Amino acid sequence: MFWNRKKKTTNWKKRVGLRCETTNGDTFKYILFYDVDLTNDPKVNRIRAKHLVDTLEEFQTSYIMYSTLNGYHVVGLTPLDFEQWSAMLTILKREIPEYYSGIIIRVSRKLEETQKLVSFSFDYPIIPNLIEIYAKRLFEGQSPLFYESFQKQLITNDQWKLVFEKYWSKK
Repeated sequence: MFWNRKKKTTNWKKRVGLRCETTNGDTFKYILFYDVDLTNDPKVNRIRAKHLVDTLEEFQTSYIMYSTLNGYHVVGLTPLDFEQWSAMLTILKREIPEYYSGIIIRVSRKLEETQKLVSFSFDYPIIPNLIEIYAKRLFEGQSPLFYESFQKQLITNDQWKLVFEKYWSKK
């Protein structure tokens, strides 16, 4: 089995990620994931973060944005049609070019990484079990407003299924 093979180099790390496809049993939707690396210019970083939030608002998508070792991760919480999802990725790739494909986002932490909540919005429909992963694992005790808002969103009729994936990364 692939996961039982030993790697010949120590540069590779096993990671756990979340795939962007989701289903409620009747239909398939997509979750927007975006990874933004920080630059040496704080002004550019603020502009990038603002542009991310503006794009999410324009497409009426609830989200969380949190810091990582080298930048930000953005996780859309609203299930999107393929057309919406691909349009958002196209805009973000044009405005904030990144190598990242948007298919899988890393959930596991890197060594010595602290993930902190930067921004969030629950203004539009969300996938409750998606936000629960982040609320319990990443942001516990960081923001009372986040938890208060999060608790109000837990009731929903649609039960979306999430797909986790193990993969190897040099990062």
